[in-house]
Amino acid sequence: MDRLKRIGWWMVSATLAVTLMLSVVSVPVCAQYKVNCDAVMGEFRQGKEPRQIASDLRIHENSVHRCIRAGARAQRRARPTASPATSR
Repeated sequence: MDRLKRIGWWMVSATLAVTLMLSVVSVPVCAQYKVNCDAVMGEFRQGKEPRQIASDLRIHENSVHRCIRAGARAQRRARPTASPATSR
């Protein structure tokens, strides 16, 4: 029984160590792939589909959708909002 406990703790420790190493390594790898949303929006304004933009720019289709949503948010913020009429 004592041997099984030692093996179990060793496996838990090894799994935790591997998980931590992979999480530390994966962050810088993902951070180096920045998406140029200006290029994505330029292609989108030309009428291309998100799947075609993703294959042309060699990025993931989710990144294209994220840029389109960010562009729509920026456009909504740029529009002046109508102020309520004040009456005296």
